[in-house]
Amino acid sequence: MGSDHPIVLGVLATIGTGLATGVGALPVLFTWNVSDHLLDGMLGFAAGVMLAATAFSLLVPAVELGGVWVTIAGVMAGALFLDAADRMIPHVHFVSGSKGPSSTWRRVWLLILAITLHNFPNLCQRKDECVHFVYICRRKGRSWNTCH
Repeated sequence: MGSDHPIVLGVLATIGTGLATGVGALPVLFTWNVSDHLLDGMLGFAAGVMLAATAFSLLVPAVELGGVWVTIAGVMAGALFLDAADRMIPHVHFVSGSKGPSSTWRRVWLLILAITLHNFPNLCQRKDECVHFVYICRRKGRSWNTCH
């Protein structure tokens, strides 16, 4: 396997992402008291990064592939899905406590469910990339196996 093999690239990207996350978490080891003002600023920065990721990684390609109206419909469908999930799936907030229907699930399962819901838009993006890839292959008159 060469250095341009998809599995090698995937492993390297995973290691790089893990290292970046670890380096980003290092300040926690040296910080004992964080003011509310600093915490608000850090949360605002994180929210801005997530909004930028949404705009550049999800919305721009959606408009390019499906147009503005399809993108708006998709965003609305996603918002309705998350609203329904918020009402129907038990979950816990740090400040306000338990929300949704009562449950006997352990907190670890609630965390796993939250992570799954959080990653759902990325799954949809990957599916769209695969569909787009197959579409381009077929336009070139190639099969899935010979296109990449």
